[in-house]
Amino acid sequence: MASGKKIVAFCCENSGFKAAEPIRSSTAMKSVEIVKVPCSGKVEVRDILKAVEQGADHVLVLTCPFDNCKYIRGNKRALKRVAMARNALKDAGLEENRISIEFLSSVDTHKLVEILKKLEAGRDTEKRD
Repeated sequence: MASGKKIVAFCCENSGFKAAEPIRSSTAMKSVEIVKVPCSGKVEVRDILKAVEQGADHVLVLTCPFDNCKYIRGNKRALKRVAMARNALKDAGLEENRISIEFLSSVDTHKLVEILKKLEAGRDTEKRD
């Protein structure tokens, strides 16, 4: 991760944060600012847009997998808010792919590393059919 992109990651303390813990001091995380939240459903659209406004090249919301959220619907709430933030960027004439959401379990450290590599390389992390 050499290019120095700034990535702000809002991490659910029950999934994304735990997945990031083993690699927090690794080079994979050198461009990542972790924002620990009790649930990804607590991340508001304004929080995401503020991170972009303050210079984040990418904002990543790391949430629990579907049907595995401690707060039952927090990840679904986060998904809706990410969509709203992406639409706000698009409406402002900015690249909406600067914001993404990923569903990780607490043991998905390997998946997080792959996501960060893709972001650093400038590739979209979301799979589209």
